[in-house]
Parts: sequence; C-alpha cells; structure tokens
Amino acid sequence: MNKKIVIVENPNAGAQDKQSLLSDLKAGLIARGYLVEQESDRKKIQDMMGTDGSLNEENIECVICAGGDGTIGFVANCSTPATPLAILPLGTENVLAKQLGFDCDINRLMDKIDSSETFALDAGEANGQLFLTVASVGFDAEVVRLLSARRTGHIDHTTWIRPILQALGGYQFPK
Repeated sequence: MNKKIVIVENPNAGAQDKQSLLSDLKAGLIARGYLVEQESDRKKIQDMMGTDGSLNEENIECVICAGGDGTIGFVANCSTPATPLAILPLGTENVLAKQLGFDCDINRLMDKIDSSETFALDAGEANGQLFLTVASVGFDAEVVRLLSARRTGHIDHTTWIRPILQALGGYQFPK
C-alpha cells in the first residue's frame, strides 16, 4: 500500500510565492511512490487532521508543514503528538526549521521522509494552544498582534516597521 503524505501549505508564508517549489516537491514525492494531498484551507486541514488520532489510521507517513513558524504551530495544534511532521521552510524567519536543520532543498527533505527517522519535540502550552518555539507577552506580543490584524498576504522584514512604530507610539509599558 502506498503511504500518504499531506502537505499543509500556507500560501501567504514568507516574502514571495513558492508554488513552483511546492509543485516540484509534490512531483518528487509522487515519483518516490507516495500518494500526496496538498491543502491550504485551514478548516479542511483541521477536519482532516482530527486530534482523535484518525490521521495516523489513514496510513499517513507524515505531514509536511510548507510555511513558517506559524504554519508549524497551526499543524501541531491540529494533530496528535504522534503525528510525524516535516518542514519545508517558506516563512520569513523559519526559526524552528533552522534549529532542526530543515531547509528548502526538496531532495534532502524527501530523503529525510524516506528514512522514517523521527525524534520528539518538547512543546509548551499557553491559553490552550501549543507552541514549539517561543511565546511572548508585552511589547513583542503587541507588535505581532498589530501585524496579524493588517496582514493580507506575503510579508518580509520591512513589513514589521509599521506595527513596531505603532506599538512604540501607543503601547502602555508596565510601570
């Protein structure tokens, strides 16, 4: 039986469109004998993942998070702890991917998946949500909130300037 790979894609991750890279990854996985399902709709992803463990009963080899740190966090919160995750780092910073040695080399990523080698990650929880890298409060959290409120597509490092300036002008620092 062919094993299935689910690619969870965030089409707004990072500074530019990476559809050609995703197409190459999908074609490469199919050439290696995997059944591949690619999805970007968050509701459909939540329904598919099923935190009741149903994901692993469908013979899914792994879920590839094709996006940034936010995409990885979203997938972690939709899946069971036993769900194998791989990362195609398409975000702006890709902190977790860098820490774990994932890059945009799709052949290396496919080799990692073929090896079936896994390792456990520690997760934190705040307000009922898992996080795998950082959680923050205060000024930093306000900047992220402001950016998220106005984000409509791809971002780069300069996208942060306006929310930083807004927060500097209006954030009430604790005394």
